[in-house]
Amino acid sequence: MVKTMMMAAARDTFSSGSSGSSGTSSGVGSSAGAPAPVGTTLTDSSGASRGYKVTSSDSSNPTVQYVGTSSDKKKKSVTIPSTVTDASGNTYKVTSIADGAFKNNKKLKTLKVGKNVTKIGASALSGAVNLTKITLNGNTTTSFGKNALKNAGKKAKKLTVTITAKTKKQYNKVVKAMKNAGAKKATYKFKKGK
Repeated sequence: MVKTMMMAAARDTFSSGSSGSSGTSSGVGSSAGAPAPVGTTLTDSSGASRGYKVTSSDSSNPTVQYVGTSSDKKKKSVTIPSTVTDASGNTYKVTSIADGAFKNNKKLKTLKVGKNVTKIGASALSGAVNLTKITLNGNTTTSFGKNALKNAGKKAKKLTVTITAKTKKQYNKVVKAMKNAGAKKATYKFKKGK
């Protein structure tokens, strides 16, 4: 009951941006310099989930996982930002996409993954059959859970994945991991960068 009241009282707004941008949302139980406890879901001013769950409350490097929202399931394009900031001013790195986050999402066509995301969870994009474009940083996004991309883009018939990587060797490593996760028929593009 107390937690519900705190969530409802939480203030601030969230906005998705480009992969290098940040969003702002409330962190229940957070204060300046003290991130919200692990397991806390960041919320907006109405107490609704903003789609991020705290995975580390270490004040020197707080992190969250993208878990998604009901509104994101209706969008054709989703950007997972590099960071999000709560109402107390704590900035969290977005380091993973949860298992099943976009599973069987028929609306999603474009996904941009922030540069701090290291892992895309099991079945995260499984069944996202209309997906046509994924953009990610292969220097950091190197781990893909089981069936993370199974049948992704199957109906669209053309899934293009643009991977930013420092070297072609790193790029090839990520391509192999993505194919093993289910994206065997995707078209991959190399973009040199950090």
